[in-house]
Amino acid sequence: MRAQRITFIGILLTIAVAIPAIGQTDRVKDAYHQFSIIPPKGWEPQERSGLFMNFNSPPENGFRFNLGVSDADGTRTNLQKVVKELKDGMNRIMQDYQVEEEVEVLIDGKKGVLFTGNFLLRNNKFKNMMYIIPANGKFYNINCSFLSDYLDKYKAVVEAAAKSAKFED
Repeated sequence: MRAQRITFIGILLTIAVAIPAIGQTDRVKDAYHQFSIIPPKGWEPQERSGLFMNFNSPPENGFRFNLGVSDADGTRTNLQKVVKELKDGMNRIMQDYQVEEEVEVLIDGKKGVLFTGNFLLRNNKFKNMMYIIPANGKFYNINCSFLSDYLDKYKAVVEAAAKSAKFED
């Protein structure tokens, strides 16, 4: 257990993510990106291109699902354009991607959008949840994809992680 904790902290430092002082929550902070989040319990940090934070679920039937966070400059566009661009991008890169719903969300006092969709990957049906929140002159993207069969298990987990997000000024 102690070796796992040391390894966990080493991985976090490797991807430039700091852990708050002992006694606080399991919140993970990235000062450079002015962001913090409480990742799902048991999900491990993992470097991934294009993301400043990424957490992988424990293995499930040969899959590890990820919760990723990225940001982009928000000074030259608006939320509606970003949402449209992300949906169009998902349609281009994911086989049979279909938007299921789009709803307004409030995270850390910031109005954003959650859109969900379905797609095929290697003959498996996946569900995608993507939160887009404008804050600090950026658009933050909190994104998770998982097998559709796991919707009941992961939807609340992803929602709780996204709602825990804080945008540090």
